[in-house]
Amino acid sequence: GLISRELASHAKSIVGVDISQNMVDMYNLSVHNQGISPDEMRAVCISAIKEDEEHLKGTTFDVIVCANAYHHFTSIDNVTKCLVSYLKHGGSLLVADLIKGQSSQEAFPPNVDHIVPHRGGFTAEEIQNAFESAGLHNFSLTEATKARSRHATEPVTFFIARGDR
Repeated sequence: GLISRELASHAKSIVGVDISQNMVDMYNLSVHNQGISPDEMRAVCISAIKEDEEHLKGTTFDVIVCANAYHHFTSIDNVTKCLVSYLKHGGSLLVADLIKGQSSQEAFPPNVDHIVPHRGGFTAEEIQNAFESAGLHNFSLTEATKARSRHATEPVTFFIARGDR
């Protein structure tokens, strides 16, 4: 929801996606409480990112933003290809996540490997390969910010990557 608020003034409509029905309900309640129509901003719950998702069937987007979720996906190649399948031609995929480094490895405790397969984040090359194999071009990756993690001794670094369809 935090990114949606920043993007809302630049978009005709926003669709948030999460695997947690509770998070979707909170998002939709917040939108409702702000007097915003579900046609303008809404969230849907999906159990997994897939190309034939019922809630998104036939929908395409100008921009897809995936923030701090890639480290949870076992195969970023498959997820990237799926996200690109929802992009309009000329649209952009933006991904924000952790840059691989010692501090990013420490950002999560070791016992979460089953829900965080990429505890160490990603190199620019890993993200670029996933984007290019999904058919994206004009790849760019920029260091966005640093943040403290309660598990890491040093701040972790986040990137924003962009690719165009």
